[in-house]
Amino acid sequence: MRGIVAAYRYYRYCFRWNPGISENHSVIALNKVQTVINGVDIRIPESYDKAEKRRSLGLSDDDFVLGTVNRFYPEKNIEMQIRLVHALASEIPNLRLVVVAEHCGEYERINALVRQLNIENKVIFTGLRRDVPELLNIFDIFVMSSFSEGTSLALLEALSSGVVPVVSNVGGNSRIISHEDNGILFDVHDPESLKYHISELYHNPEKRSCLALRAEEKRKKYGIADMVRAYAAIYDKLPGQRRNICGTV
Repeated sequence: MRGIVAAYRYYRYCFRWNPGISENHSVIALNKVQTVINGVDIRIPESYDKAEKRRSLGLSDDDFVLGTVNRFYPEKNIEMQIRLVHALASEIPNLRLVVVAEHCGEYERINALVRQLNIENKVIFTGLRRDVPELLNIFDIFVMSSFSEGTSLALLEALSSGVVPVVSNVGGNSRIISHEDNGILFDVHDPESLKYHISELYHNPEKRSCLALRAEEKRKKYGIADMVRAYAAIYDKLPGQRRNICGTV
């Protein structure tokens, strides 16, 4: 961001990818800041078999699957999800958590916690995967317990997958999710809040279906085509720059 702040005087516009990214950079005049929201393009192969994908991870059709697509960094707070699974083990015996993330960063510590809590049979670490859209589609609930977020691509992808997003009320999450409308927002510092919402959704499949449907409708705002059109509209205002950019392609 510092480089953008230093150079902005020489440009008519600066881009930001969610409305919060430059709130603390008042040196940039607001009329020079344009917000372009990230877009996603979800395509699931026609041959996709949800039941088979579950089986490939050792999951059954009867399992209630929480899932996240994340990184093993402290700010992502995956530990909260691990402790959630332990806390709900008796109430929801068929609860499973799938963590799609590369095995780096805090992975060893989180894996040790799983063993300490004796829930190895309830938590699946997939490692880095190339089939994220297909994996999202096998979740019943998409969970994100980050302490901070911008505009999460994983969350936008989850909106397209027919799952309920249950995410921490931080950063860009609250601009995408409207609580109790197209998902659930919870206080990241209140584990009982997350536990309550997961328990309620487990016992209320009708509510799950309703929230998932509205989440998918919300996703239409975040298509890749919409993002491209937003950039094109801005470049249309900059004919000189547009010619230069096109000339380098």
